[in-house]
Amino acid sequence: MYVAYPLLVWNRLDKLLSVEPLFERTRRKGVILTAIVFLSTQMIVPFITYEPGANAMSAIFLFSLIFLCSVAAKQLKSIEIKRNAGIWEYAPDTFNFMMWPLGVFWIQPRLNEIPEKQVVIKE
Repeated sequence: MYVAYPLLVWNRLDKLLSVEPLFERTRRKGVILTAIVFLSTQMIVPFITYEPGANAMSAIFLFSLIFLCSVAAKQLKSIEIKRNAGIWEYAPDTFNFMMWPLGVFWIQPRLNEIPEKQVVIKE
């Protein structure tokens, strides 16, 4: 559930934004590859016994988690402000996605307010 919620939100918003030519989309292959890296590092870390390898895997795990959560957060913020969001505009939403399930209570009402056919990116 920790990774599934941001991926499901990303998939839904990606379908809504697929018709917008001005939106800077993240490639599906990159997101799927990052999800695979996230899950594989989560399975490998318990078997690593030496310290430098565990630290490196933990860093890869953290960066892939931040990337997976930021993709959905960028889309959500871009829809709300009707332009491509900068990193400082969607950084708080990234951490809301990371703080599952508490962040869901702040994000889900905003997702429910998105109109299905009136998504516009002006800039």
